Amino acid sequence: MSEARKTGREYPDPVPEGSEVLVDIEKRALLKADPSERQETYRFAHARSKLLFFLLKEGPGLTWRKVKASWLQRGIAAKRAVVFIIGETGGRSVAAVGPMDLPDAHLAAVHRDHVAPLPQGRDADWGLNALLDHLEANPKILQDLYHYSPFSGLGPAVNLERVFADAEKRPSDTGQKPAKFSTPTVPAARTDAQAVSGRSGPGLFLVGAGSYTYSYVIPFLSGLRRDTVIDLNPLLAARMRDRFGFEHADTSCGRAFERLREAEDPVVVIATYHSTHVDVAEAALEANPKARIFMEKPPVTSLSQLERLLGMRKHGAFIEIGYNRRHTRFIRQAKKAIEARQGPLTMTCIVREKNLPLTHWYYWPTQGTRVAGNLSHWIDLGVLFIREEPLEMNLMSSSARFPADEAVVSVNFKGGSQLNLVATDRGNPLRGVQEYIEIRRDETTVGIDDFLRLTVQSGGRRRQSRSFLRDKGHKAMYIDFLEKCQKGGTPSYPDGDLEISSIMYLEMAEALMRGEKTRDCRAVKDLGPKN
Repeated sequence: MSEARKTGREYPDPVPEGSEVLVDIEKRALLKADPSERQETYRFAHARSKLLFFLLKEGPGLTWRKVKASWLQRGIAAKRAVVFIIGETGGRSVAAVGPMDLPDAHLAAVHRDHVAPLPQGRDADWGLNALLDHLEANPKILQDLYHYSPFSGLGPAVNLERVFADAEKRPSDTGQKPAKFSTPTVPAARTDAQAVSGRSGPGLFLVGAGSYTYSYVIPFLSGLRRDTVIDLNPLLAARMRDRFGFEHADTSCGRAFERLREAEDPVVVIATYHSTHVDVAEAALEANPKARIFMEKPPVTSLSQLERLLGMRKHGAFIEIGYNRRHTRFIRQAKKAIEARQGPLTMTCIVREKNLPLTHWYYWPTQGTRVAGNLSHWIDLGVLFIREEPLEMNLMSSSARFPADEAVVSVNFKGGSQLNLVATDRGNPLRGVQEYIEIRRDETTVGIDDFLRLTVQSGGRRRQSRSFLRDKGHKAMYIDFLEKCQKGGTPSYPDGDLEISSIMYLEMAEALMRGEKTRDCRAVKDLGPKN
């Protein structure tokens, strides 16, 4: 039984990106691809021990949300399939191939190189067998198709027209078996994309519905009417709509933001692929300049995006930046202790990151590597504490797998301060992302052990604070954001910090990918105002 028939849900139709076309599906055949790497992202090593640790150190509420988010994501990932399609686009009959998160749907957005007319006199069975022969000779292509995304920057996985042309040149194979095709069962969405809710009050437009938003975003945005949840995956968008009481689900910002135009006091939270954050913010502000925007980290993946983002803020756009750690109690206490002393400081952050497969979207060329995706958190903390201009980076990577992994970076700042970063996915994974932060200035040393213990040593004295639960600042960050929205304040995150931290992680990622051992940060253009 199809997903739609089992649940009675309506699913939003896909909208093609610039390199894609929309195909109306007549019939399709599923191709088997290995989903294990995608599903592994949502599984936990040492599950029982980890569950016990998180219950004790992050509390039952957050732990239960993480477990439910993992279950949901694993189930949705299991639905994804590579599909060979016979259908129609632009008034012509075509064959197509590509991944579908909802394989029973009537419509698919497919890269134009994955679409081709069947040669004259050839039927669907011939087309599928021609593709299967090509995949058998080139097995990696099937996995490339499975992981394909128009946002990856990797280009098409196959040229279907060439596949058919090559098959035409080969002798006819009378041993080919008839293919097993089926027809779509999920009807086209009936929701009016431009309908505006009659309910009043600030409405939440959530862009990106992954496990992070399930666990850390939605629970802390109380008091907002849940208007629309937007995600490229129609299955995920529909399930998040139903689970959290959103009025609408969509796969397209362009379509959903037609409602944003007429919304009262809208709040837009952006938690999408990193490379799309600025594009989504610009589209939201174009639809409704009064929108208050919260942009999860990292805010940008290029210097040109940074310039655009600074420009929007300079012209009055309310865009908050989501670096949660600076909102924690321990960081505030550490900052107070360090600011009581004078002179340059040395800050060291040792971070055990989460294990990710190379097919994870953090590794797409468009996403800024894990330096942007993960290490930017501690770069931001360095900027918060040091408050000086970065001068030079010294970099090293021991990774044989990916140049920007297993990174050790030292940044020298004007005034003599130094930021040392050690990022690795080696070591015990029990705590998930775990970190040790140490800041030294004059006779003071402050240590933060995984946001469970703070130690301050100064002037021959030592004091220690403990936290029963590991708090990384998400709740406080969103409470601060909502208060600023309600009271008409300005974003908490300064333009100067945005500029310096973004330049640092962009320069760091590029240098590591190029194998550079040093990089001069002073060569970067001054992009915006300091405050």
